[in-house]
Amino acid sequence: MTNTTPYQPKVFIIILSWNRLNDTLECLESVKKIDYRNFEIMVVDNGSTDGTVEIVEKRYPAITVVKNERNLGYASGTNRGIEKALEMGVEYVFLLNNDTTIDAACLHELVKTAESDSHIGAVGPKIYLYQNPVLVWYAGGDILFREAISVSRGLFKKDRPSYNTIREVSFITGCAMLVKRKAIEEVGLLDPDYISYMEDTDWCWRMKQKGFKLVYVPSATVYHKVSQSFGNTPYNEKTMYLMGRNAVLFVRKYGTFMRWLKFVFFFWLSVVYALPREAMRSNHKAVFAKIRGFFDGMDEKKRSKYFSYFMEDMDIKVLKINWNEFGKMDPLWAILSVPDKKGNKWHIDEFFESGVKEIDAVMHYVELLGIAIPRKRALDFGCGVGRLTQALARHFNEACGVDIAPSMIELARNYNRHGNKCTYYLNEVADLRLFVDNSFDFIYSNITLQHMEPRYSKKYIKEFLRILTPQGLILFQQPSEWVVKTPLLQQLKLKLKTITFKIVPTVLLKLYHREPVMECYGIKKEELISFLKMNGATIVDIVQDHCTPGWISFRYCVTKS
Repeated sequence: MTNTTPYQPKVFIIILSWNRLNDTLECLESVKKIDYRNFEIMVVDNGSTDGTVEIVEKRYPAITVVKNERNLGYASGTNRGIEKALEMGVEYVFLLNNDTTIDAACLHELVKTAESDSHIGAVGPKIYLYQNPVLVWYAGGDILFREAISVSRGLFKKDRPSYNTIREVSFITGCAMLVKRKAIEEVGLLDPDYISYMEDTDWCWRMKQKGFKLVYVPSATVYHKVSQSFGNTPYNEKTMYLMGRNAVLFVRKYGTFMRWLKFVFFFWLSVVYALPREAMRSNHKAVFAKIRGFFDGMDEKKRSKYFSYFMEDMDIKVLKINWNEFGKMDPLWAILSVPDKKGNKWHIDEFFESGVKEIDAVMHYVELLGIAIPRKRALDFGCGVGRLTQALARHFNEACGVDIAPSMIELARNYNRHGNKCTYYLNEVADLRLFVDNSFDFIYSNITLQHMEPRYSKKYIKEFLRILTPQGLILFQQPSEWVVKTPLLQQLKLKLKTITFKIVPTVLLKLYHREPVMECYGIKKEELISFLKMNGATIVDIVQDHCTPGWISFRYCVTKS
């Protein structure tokens, strides 16, 4: 039976999304079943590239969707939603993570408690692990000024009667938090300086300082998809940098002398504990990132210097470092990895002639498809030293090459034999903003997208469609599935090598040159087809190729719809 009250104040449920489409859809389906009548839903999207906005708008036309062009972080992204909700006259804002599901009675229970006392500023539900609902993730929380500033009661413990008591707390997680309009108007929005992590702690602290009560409501329940491996946050470089930095920002704002002593002691104790553990997991850089975050939080000048490093797409930065090293060590083999050519054994003429043969075959294939494309401008994405760019110049008025590695671009310009017909661009970001819409008649990418994580290759494919002319054609290669199992002994050797190099201090690594890593990723064929159609592509042809050993790989030929 539906829960009812004589009066139900208006609630806006704000769900922040950044990719993870399936999680968002599951969250929305659970929200639809809420037995509270007077609420609306807002999805604030932080620049997702997986079609979240388009699919949510199509499936749920009644939902308000706020679109951010890029990932603004949790605080700024959520603030946009809060501002819009307040403009629409709501009395409560309910922040809910997109990787959660919610019990049907949850919102009713939260509002009932919030309405019971005018001094209550925010309330939070009991949160269970989605993967293992007998375990608790949050059963109330407190701000203790230790290493992580706030702690969640019951974290990863089995539910028990003591967690079923409604009580006042000093911390409610932003994973699921119902906040009164009055509290927001008095304390302000989330502090965007935190970007992500601890902005909810800061908000709770400000509410308490203004005299508002924060209450844990165990009769309201939410289920959160979270890893149990490293506590309640993923232990990676970016996250740990922010945790270290933001903890210091918080203590700088609100710490007394004794709070500082307590925080510093527990912070460095956690570092000493984490370093050997993460080194064995080949993850020691995450601990160093946390240390760097600590010092950057202390020093405004250092913060501006390193903040951009950790806020940039970390995997793109690693990709750039690896391929820049390849460009210095063995560039031709890195681009065309024929086994007997390793060690700078490619002859330059033979190397570039292979590009001519490849592009001639590609253009013949296009002609067989019966597609007549304009021959003004072509793009070679992941051009390396220009092997295919120069070959494209034989078929187009202008051929442009783009690459992430400065060393490769420098070599491409040195090797160029076609004068102004070939132009080379260095692009170090996860998009192609340097090119305007409808720039190229033909876009070609072979054995390039496979070296980056799918979230980035999808971004670039989406950019291909943006910069393609209406009459143009895109031809790109992407592996689908790995079919060769790596022998156990080889896996152990690779793991040992990785651990050895990662635990050696940087100063010693300079004495021993470490080879860069050539990673490979796949996107399942069905997933990529769906992604292409969702982003306005018409699939002309898909052909299986054999250019990536150990993988089932395909070449996709697409146009704009």
